[in-house]
Amino acid sequence: MEQINEFLFLGDTHWGARGDNCIIMANQVRYYTEYLFPYILKNGIKTVIQFGDLMDKRKSTNHETLYTMRTVFLDFFEKNQITLIVLAGNHDQFYRESGQITTIEEFLRGYKYCIPVIKPARINTGHGSKIDIIPWINDENKLETANFIQNSTSDYCIGHFEFSGFKFAKNGQVAEKGMGTALFKKYKHVYSGHFHTRSTQGNITYIGTPYELTWSDYDDPKGVTIFNGKDGSTKFIENPLTLHNRIVYNDSVNDYSKHDFSDFAKFQGMLVEVHVNTRTKKKQFATFMKEVYNSNPANVEVVDNTNKVTYESDITVNATTDTKTLLDNGVDSVQKQSTELSKEKLQKIADEIYSEAQNQTGI
Repeated sequence: MEQINEFLFLGDTHWGARGDNCIIMANQVRYYTEYLFPYILKNGIKTVIQFGDLMDKRKSTNHETLYTMRTVFLDFFEKNQITLIVLAGNHDQFYRESGQITTIEEFLRGYKYCIPVIKPARINTGHGSKIDIIPWINDENKLETANFIQNSTSDYCIGHFEFSGFKFAKNGQVAEKGMGTALFKKYKHVYSGHFHTRSTQGNITYIGTPYELTWSDYDDPKGVTIFNGKDGSTKFIENPLTLHNRIVYNDSVNDYSKHDFSDFAKFQGMLVEVHVNTRTKKKQFATFMKEVYNSNPANVEVVDNTNKVTYESDITVNATTDTKTLLDNGVDSVQKQSTELSKEKLQKIADEIYSEAQNQTGI
């Protein structure tokens, strides 16, 4: 039996995220070609497990996105004879409660080293331990999955689970809807995709996404996890690339006529939010914004906090504003209009709506 010393755990990849946004995809391609793939080759990684949501949209696929995903991502594993195990996430299923049609079966067809997992499966590390692999649980497969887990003697479990009590994003609310964890306590450890921020409770760990996809990922470390097949230990390999950045303009505190703008060079190719807290010196503000744009960011949004905020004017919508950010901005706007409304309760409702919409449409 072949021994697998190290597995690389790769979280939700979401090819085609944010409406097949070219900025997001360019960042994905850069991460794989400049950082992750060289790491895999240098360290002799032979087995990669992708934790579901290979694609972002369950109902349609952009041809350019598909071409890029195939030629940049899948072809790398085929060319280098590296096994890529891809389990079905909720975004990979055409039907919400059925795995009858999945993108991973269709797109991985014809690949020898790229293996789709649409039913519960098990792999042996060759070191005396076994790993269960569980795709997204829906109405169609929940009994089969429960029986598989109950009868399992494996040490570890990998899946695309929606457990209650965990955060979808670093700054989001805790999910109140979802599965309980009792069935999974038998395992030494459970690793899951689906939620985009890294977190651990008990024997369950969400590994997070490998890169930033939305503003909800701002200031949240991204990367991949190395799993040691010999002893079950793990190591986080952080992605050095960041895509989102926020800066504050406040001329009541700072004199921007003397400011060193050389550090703005880091904004090149990034999505930048400028939060304006005070703006009493128009010339300084004009200089500040000119320097921001001179850094060649991919996109700039200005959030003006100097005026009284209204629901209509608070939300800036453009091609790079994602659904989660729009909801979060809406919560902030509504709460600012009424001190009687609890932001925590509003945010919880918004997060529940977003999670439900994900399951139904794969946004």
